[in-house]
Amino acid sequence: MSDTRSRGIACQCRFLLRYIIKYSAASKLEVDIQAVDLAVILLGETGHVSKNIPAMNWKDVPKFYQGLEDRAVSHLAVRFLILTGVRAKPVRHAKLTQINGNVWTIPGEDMKGKKGSTPDFRVSLSTEALKAIDAARCLERGDYLFPGLTRGVISDTAMTNLLRDQNLEARLHGFRSSLRTWIDDNTDARNEVAEMVLAHQNLTSVEKAYLRKDFLQERAPIMQKGSNYLIVAENS
Repeated sequence: MSDTRSRGIACQCRFLLRYIIKYSAASKLEVDIQAVDLAVILLGETGHVSKNIPAMNWKDVPKFYQGLEDRAVSHLAVRFLILTGVRAKPVRHAKLTQINGNVWTIPGEDMKGKKGSTPDFRVSLSTEALKAIDAARCLERGDYLFPGLTRGVISDTAMTNLLRDQNLEARLHGFRSSLRTWIDDNTDARNEVAEMVLAHQNLTSVEKAYLRKDFLQERAPIMQKGSNYLIVAENS
């Protein structure tokens, strides 16, 4: 089993155990609400060493973001990726019909996970994300917000080249890490809410029975605050 897979399973287990303990406490059972956190402190983190995807420091993201244009498909796609915190595939395959008001529902087939077993995922769209969608409407083809040059959807390479052309080590997937770190450093979001922002929800059938919330309402102000930071932070 890979280090990334092991770490993901460990995070899911902690998440599930915290939920069970909180549920038990709400049911007036005698439980130690801090049991999981204390166990992590006593046992320590797992000793594996994982290879991190190069990510941009969250303090540097606004300068990069503000340099993106709104008349090129690749620029708009990367803007949307940064604003939503999702992976490249859902962005590349984003459709107008998936947008309902300020909510973008990503089909499970476009999410990371086993085909047929991953649920749809809802993304709260900030005002800046909605502006990116409006800008992409005039470029849209076949309902796809970010079409390719001749057919289908924009390629991963077309988006990645925006970083490579500036000789940046950061990768597209790294913007998810940038967002997660920004949340930790600038908000008081609970861990399970912060994790759900990144759609870390590869759940088993047993976990799904316990975890029915996607914390959409709690994620909305986080996404809006992050969007505001991107457009008002001074370039360094």
